[in-house]
Amino acid sequence: MAEQFQIGYIKKPKIKRDRKTRRFYVSTPPSSLKHGMVDTPEYNSWRAMRKRCVNPNEENYKWYGGRGISVCSEWMTSFQNFYSDMGERPEGMTLDRIDPDGNYEPSNCRWSDYKTQTRNRRMNR
Repeated sequence: MAEQFQIGYIKKPKIKRDRKTRRFYVSTPPSSLKHGMVDTPEYNSWRAMRKRCVNPNEENYKWYGGRGISVCSEWMTSFQNFYSDMGERPEGMTLDRIDPDGNYEPSNCRWSDYKTQTRNRRMNR
């Protein structure tokens, strides 16, 4: 059975200075919360998905964002939402859209192996 992995939050401290007392203090605003999963396969898949859909300078943009493929707003703005919907990436699998002409959204995405993805291309439909 796969090890359960729970997303936790790590507070990144910020040092601020009080203007009245001129003393320094440590503050942790909500915007500095992190998920702690930056070097995981799931995070890399999420980041790559967003890049190829929104960055015209990305090598594969023409096949994704250039064709009108987009990422749902819940996933675009939050890795936690993506991870919550997709779960842990199984070994040897990558992110796949069920309908290759559809957008990246929970109802159209799955973790698939290379063979399944090869059969699921626009050219094969």
